[in-house]
Amino acid sequence: MGELTGPIPDSLIGDLESLKLTLAGLQADEIDPGQAKLLGAEISAIRLHLKRLALDASPHEPVKLDD
Repeated sequence: MGELTGPIPDSLIGDLESLKLTLAGLQADEIDPGQAKLLGAEISAIRLHLKRLALDASPHEPVKLDD
């Protein structure tokens, strides 16, 4: 993954802060399978966003699409 440079977008900071507060407030017996699934989806979305930011920040070859 490329190294990120520059400021982190406010939208990403807000997502990470919200997730942190949600996780910090949970007790092991308070989370049900539905909540676990939603948190997993949030974490996956944030990870994907970070990967996209890393790709945008790193030099890479243009991708050739097949016809």
